[in-house]
Amino acid sequence: MSLGLLGNRHSDYCDHMAAPLAVTVRAKPGSHREHVTLLNDGDDEGHPMLEVRVHAKAVDGAANDAVVAALAKALGIRRSAVTIVRGHRSRLKHVAIDTTVDNLRRLPCDDT
Repeated sequence: MSLGLLGNRHSDYCDHMAAPLAVTVRAKPGSHREHVTLLNDGDDEGHPMLEVRVHAKAVDGAANDAVVAALAKALGIRRSAVTIVRGHRSRLKHVAIDTTVDNLRRLPCDDT
């Protein structure tokens, strides 16, 4: 699976810094347990796809905040390194994550 980059590497960042990873997230608000899983199929654009289960309900942005917190915790990064780019009112979200590809690959995979 190819892991896509968001934007042009040289436009907004120094040459020694990689652009944020573009990731598609399938949010599952109201779940019994919080869990982040790397899905094997990815999305239609070739970006990696994650399933993020969170306790919070999809009310007043609580689920979005919980998705950002769950991603940051699972990847061991700051919450400010995770940004929802598109899909604030949808379960399918496009997210920019300032992390390495190797860090993303450490997430548990869906083997189905």
